Amino acid sequence: MSSFTILEFFAKNLLQFDFDAIFPRATVSEFEATYAIMGERFIRARGTTEESGHLALYLAMFLPFAYYYFEKYKIAYRFMLIGVIVFALLLTFSAMGFVELIILTTLLLIFSLYSNGNKKIFILLGSLVMIVALISISIYKEIDYYSLFGGIFSKITLENATFSYDGSRTQRWLNAFELIREKPFFGHGSGIASILYGTGSTSFYLEILVEFGIIGLMTFFFITLLHLILVFRLQSKIKYVYLTSLIIALLHYSIISNYWYPWLWTIFVLIVIEFLREQKEINSVEERKY
Repeated sequence: MSSFTILEFFAKNLLQFDFDAIFPRATVSEFEATYAIMGERFIRARGTTEESGHLALYLAMFLPFAYYYFEKYKIAYRFMLIGVIVFALLLTFSAMGFVELIILTTLLLIFSLYSNGNKKIFILLGSLVMIVALISISIYKEIDYYSLFGGIFSKITLENATFSYDGSRTQRWLNAFELIREKPFFGHGSGIASILYGTGSTSFYLEILVEFGIIGLMTFFFITLLHLILVFRLQSKIKYVYLTSLIIALLHYSIISNYWYPWLWTIFVLIVIEFLREQKEINSVEERKY
């Protein structure tokens, strides 16, 4: 996916190659996958997904697994493989993807240090990374990078928020809040936002509230909590991989509502499988003792 994404980006923007004619993929017709730098516009990468933000979610969710399973490779090769994934993520120019990359770096550093027994310094280093990230964001207008990433920062800080354009994310959220206020407990039923406004709520949690109310949202949180409990009961280091992936997914789903993507549900299934596998091994060891 990462290599395909990089190929797509440079084929479209540098070679002016009709990439979509050779590799037809599903797309959202009203989605304008462009980004502006100093007056010039280029096409954002979206890989095999419908939109660039969705690709960012996919790459960010599964980057921790790559980090974990690439550990057996030599460090230079490992950095190269991880670098390809990160580079593909950057080419999506997703505001949430950029935020998640900072969070990923912090969490992977913390969990790596913690799992290796460096519990005295992991808090210090993790906090340092977060402080640097926050300071960088707070002074972004004073650095030259703003000319490159101004669009990203304006989305993160909601400077580009609009309440007049019917298709804007903020307007969709306002529409969702109106529907939630009408039927807060059980919701209006599936697809109501699209029926009334021609578009969804662009937030998984708002979409659940609109369609199934507080009862539906609490049910989802309960299911998520059950899987988190299983994660914390895992014995191997992969528990930190699942935890990081879940954090990224739950964060990103606050600004997209495409719950039909299998990624989050796949993570849930893998958590259960990993837990049952470990329990089987533990029981097998106990049986051999007797």
